[in-house]
Amino acid sequence: MTVQMSNLGFRPKGRQHIRRNSSTRTVGLWALNAEPNTTLAKLEKAYLGALAAVDAIEDHKVAAKATGRFTDQGLVDGALQFAVSELAPTLHRDKQTIAAAKTEATERRAKLRLEPADKTDAVGFARRAEIRGWLRSLPANERNAFVGQISKLDPEIALAIVEVRPELSGVLAADRDQLLDRALLAQHGPAIQEVEELERGIELADRAISMAREELATEAGIDLTKFNEAAAPYEKAATAPWLRKRIEGGVEVIRCVKLRDDGSGGVEVPATPEEIEVGQFFASFDEYRQAGGTGGGGGLSGAA
Repeated sequence: MTVQMSNLGFRPKGRQHIRRNSSTRTVGLWALNAEPNTTLAKLEKAYLGALAAVDAIEDHKVAAKATGRFTDQGLVDGALQFAVSELAPTLHRDKQTIAAAKTEATERRAKLRLEPADKTDAVGFARRAEIRGWLRSLPANERNAFVGQISKLDPEIALAIVEVRPELSGVLAADRDQLLDRALLAQHGPAIQEVEELERGIELADRAISMAREELATEAGIDLTKFNEAAAPYEKAATAPWLRKRIEGGVEVIRCVKLRDDGSGGVEVPATPEEIEVGQFFASFDEYRQAGGTGGGGGLSGAA
């Protein structure tokens, strides 16, 4: 049973297990409150889409069997065709969403650095150097016990530890990391929480999609490697840039159609060498859609 939003507040979505009626493979509930039009919202959509794909292949086989027109092998063959042509392309696109989210999370975390101490404060720097010297002079067990009381440390002692490498203070690297985490949280609290939520969303969506592909392969009666091979042509058509040939000034040029995210329109721009290498030519929007395409070159607004 799928859990949705409640008027009483946010409630987790999805389900604990990848299949509706099985408790053998745990995927986990989506317990992140994603604001609309955010990367986290796209990851939530990918997570829920993975569950929907597993439901769809099960429903497809049940419906096909109910007709009485297929042998057991026919049911499996039909499931394979449905999975690779209808379901795999969506999972593949969502996998690309996850890859982009990973890049975003890495870039955002890289910006979360501890603000350096005032380099013009020579007195403060000397005082902290003395603190580090005192810490190094302590027997290891006394030093570790003292620093281990992280929540009680004087802020200047904490700064003296985190502003240098662990070996310069004699403090255990694990203790320094805990102090650094506290200092970062104090400076960048909301931003750190956002990145951590994004990373949790990435992990959950990635796990759901990977498990969904495995379940599709199982229902199709083949191993995952063969399933991926069978799905590859459909996935390429669904994600390949949409190319068009135009004659401009008597010269043939190749353009890439960039569609809006909602599919309501797009604009043609000169295709890059990379887009030409992986793209496919379609004469019309209908032809592009019939091939399974959903994004052209992606993301620009305009009128087609």
